[in-house]
Amino acid sequence: MIVALLLLTIFNIFFFNFYTKIKKIFNVFDYPDNNRKKQKNKIPITGGLLIFLNYIILIILDNLYQLNLFIYLDISKINFFVILVFIPLIFYLVGLYDDKYNLKPYLKFLISIILFYVVIKLDNKFLIEQITINSLNIDISISKFSVFLTILCYLLFQHAFNMFDGINLQIGFYTLLFFIFLFLFSKFNIFLIFVLPVLFFLILNFKNVSYMGDGGCYFISYFLSVNCVLLYNHERIFSEEIFLLMMIPGFDMFRLFVVRLFKKKSPFSPDRQHFHHYLTSKFSYLWANFISMSFILIPMVGYIFFKNFFLIVFLTTIIYLVTIYLITKKS
Repeated sequence: MIVALLLLTIFNIFFFNFYTKIKKIFNVFDYPDNNRKKQKNKIPITGGLLIFLNYIILIILDNLYQLNLFIYLDISKINFFVILVFIPLIFYLVGLYDDKYNLKPYLKFLISIILFYVVIKLDNKFLIEQITINSLNIDISISKFSVFLTILCYLLFQHAFNMFDGINLQIGFYTLLFFIFLFLFSKFNIFLIFVLPVLFFLILNFKNVSYMGDGGCYFISYFLSVNCVLLYNHERIFSEEIFLLMMIPGFDMFRLFVVRLFKKKSPFSPDRQHFHHYLTSKFSYLWANFISMSFILIPMVGYIFFKNFFLIVFLTTIIYLVTIYLITKKS
C-alpha cells in the first residue's frame, strides 16, 4: 500500500507540474453560458482524466508488485479485465464524449444498460438477488426480477451521482466521503488509496482550474456502484448504509424529475433548481459545500452510533425539504 501511495503521489505531482500542457493537449472544456453555467472563463474538464489515470496506474502497480488490492473481488483474469478495465474505460470515454459533444440522454442510458448487463452476466457477485432490510429483519427475494432491478439500481446510482456534480468541490468532497465510508465498512485498502487522487482533484477544483465532468462521474459512479453491490452481497455493507450515502443525491434527483415533469419538461433537462444551486444562492461555495456534506455525513455518523435508520431518514428528509422551502420562499 505504501508503494502505491508513494508512486501515485509522484504521478499526481507530475500531473500538477505539467497541468498547463496537459489541459491544452486534452482540449475538453466547460464553457460559460450566462445561464446555468456561471463561471467567467472556460474550465478544463480534467478531473475525470486525473482520477481515471490514477486508477489505471493502481491496476498496473497491483500486478507488478502483487499488492493484492483487488483480491477481494475474487474473479477470473478475463472478468477482471472486462469489468475493471474495459467497461470503466468505455464509461469514461462515453462521459468524455458527452462532455465535448452532448450525447442524447437515451443514448447514454442505452449504453449504460448494455454495459451493466454485461457486468451482471459475467459474474453474479454484481447482481442483487435479495433485498435485506436489517432494521426490519426483512429479506425480500427478487430473483425473478433481479436483472431488471439491479440494472435499475445501477442507473439510478449513476444518474444521481452525475447530477450531484453541479458546483465546485461538491462532487470531490462527496466522492471523498464515499470512499472513506467504503473503507471503514469493508477494511479494503483500495478505497483508502482512492482518497489520494480525489484530494489532488479537489486542489485543482478549489483553484477553479478543473472540473470533474461526465467522464469522471460516469467512471467513479460505475466503480462505486459495482463495489457497493459486491460488498452488499458479501455483507460488508448493508442496504441502509448505501441508502444513507445516496439519500441526498437520490432525493434531489427524484425531486427534480417530479418538478420538471410537472412543468411539462424533460426530466433530463438541465436547470438551476438543484439543492446545491439553492444553497449557493444564499451562501458562499464553501458554506454550501459544508451544508451539503453535513446532510450526508451527519446521518451516516448518526446511523453508525444509534442504528435508528427510519428516524434518521425521517429527520433528514424533513430538514432537507424545510431547507429548500426556506431558501426558495419569496420574502
